[in-house]
Amino acid sequence: HPDNVAALGEEWQPLTEAEAEAEAVKVRQAAMIEQLKALRDAYEFGTVTTPQGKLQIDERSQGRLNRALEVGRNYEKLTGQPFSTAWRMYDNSWAAPITVAILEGWSLLIGGQVQHVFSHYGVLYAQVMSAQTLAELDGIDLREGWDVGASA
Repeated sequence: HPDNVAALGEEWQPLTEAEAEAEAVKVRQAAMIEQLKALRDAYEFGTVTTPQGKLQIDERSQGRLNRALEVGRNYEKLTGQPFSTAWRMYDNSWAAPITVAILEGWSLLIGGQVQHVFSHYGVLYAQVMSAQTLAELDGIDLREGWDVGASA
């Protein structure tokens, strides 16, 4: 406020158009980065499409998958018999038989999705932070490019 500045012994000057734009860019960048983080988290822990159907990949589901894979490998090693189980998919249907090979394939899909998500996040983050104008920020579509067979 001009009165506060005057009390400090300085003359108040309104922001120039360029300064106002720069401030607006900073505010928009901060909002876009928050959106970007939410999208990153949604795709990292959403679903992935497998040949057996959609698979939930939240942290709890990933833990279950890793435990099932470890149990399956141990079972096969200790018994010499193939491991097979059923698995509840994202739509609550059951997929069977689920073997160690299928569990390994799912792990690769999830790993690829997570790798893609963080790589894509980095690209978009750099685009947002390097933008100098509101028009440049308007040209960045935060929703595109996340999907490699996964969904939020």
